Amino acid sequence: MITNRDQIAKEPSAIDRRKEKRVNLTFSIAISAFSRNGDPITERTRTIDISEYGCRFVTCLPLERVDFLSIALVGLDEIETAQEKLGRFEVRWTTEEPKGKIIGARQTEGDTLWDVSFPRFKRSPNTSSK
Repeated sequence: MITNRDQIAKEPSAIDRRKEKRVNLTFSIAISAFSRNGDPITERTRTIDISEYGCRFVTCLPLERVDFLSIALVGLDEIETAQEKLGRFEVRWTTEEPKGKIIGARQTEGDTLWDVSFPRFKRSPNTSSK
């Protein structure tokens, strides 16, 4: 953990650490996970934005960092999820908001869930590649 201002100043910003560009697109999604008791939990929500293998969304579900969940694209009037467009994701970060938690999730396997062409991400010149 970084604790002093000199170290913080040397750290790349979140934008510089990103591997993929975020796109402000809203999709209707159904999220499914398991509670701490092992019970299935689900919720319908919308993405705030997406990247090729990730997304941000607001939820009232009790998700925490490193939890795994499934995300399915759903139509506006559909009751059931579109199982052919289902992805497995890991919660990478959360932040509390008045209307629920904002979740940042990253797809862990398979092809991208989103049927979108993404712009290539350009790293800043001062960011070293790993």
